[in-house]
Amino acid sequence: MLKRRSALTTHHSPLTCHVSRVTRHDFPTFAPTKTYPMECIDKLDGNVIVSDEYGKIIYMNERAVAQYEKEGGSSLIGRDLLECHSEASRKKILEIMATGQNNVYTIEKHGRKKIIYQSPWFRDGEFRGIIELSLVIPAEMPHFKRD
Repeated sequence: MLKRRSALTTHHSPLTCHVSRVTRHDFPTFAPTKTYPMECIDKLDGNVIVSDEYGKIIYMNERAVAQYEKEGGSSLIGRDLLECHSEASRKKILEIMATGQNNVYTIEKHGRKKIIYQSPWFRDGEFRGIIELSLVIPAEMPHFKRD
């Protein structure tokens, strides 16, 4: 359920935090709806693929559709996720479905390093499918300990 935002909004930057009054005229194209977060995911600079509890692909963001254009692009929606993977990957997907555990790893493909994050998603405590994120990451990147 979406909560209405207050007319007062806090703005953060690395060095400051201030509060200013915001009106709907400041953001004329923003209409807070349940679909707005999906629009953000559609435009994400990385692949997002979602399957249902049976392994059927139910969502691909724009980047994923473009990435898999040769394999069918948006026509992959409705297809079995297992058909799109190798035998080793199929076993891992079935393991995620059975255990509800994440599968996270990095790969290098076409000279670009990526993190692959496969996670089960749930509704009312029930397994409903898998979300796969594929994001390009730098070859070297900082790692911070935030204890």
